[in-house]
Amino acid sequence: MIAIGNVLIAAFNCLPTLPLDGGRALHAAVWALTGREATGVRLATVIGRGLGLVLLGVAIVASASGDAALAIWVGLMGLTMRGGVIA
Repeated sequence: MIAIGNVLIAAFNCLPTLPLDGGRALHAAVWALTGREATGVRLATVIGRGLGLVLLGVAIVASASGDAALAIWVGLMGLTMRGGVIA
């Protein structure tokens, strides 16, 4: 069970959103391809905010269906990706 949890955390951390390691990799790749750091930051930020909105939508649906635990966790992840909680 611990191994499965670790794999899920590692997969989540690879998402291409800026607060996560995948976002830092995306930023570096876009910066290397374009030669412009600002372009990499903008793209990783836009993707992160979009994914954050999707997760907040999933949290609303989970809340409406009565799954409070899933709604809380997904909502916190969505807020973190949107930059609304810990920066």
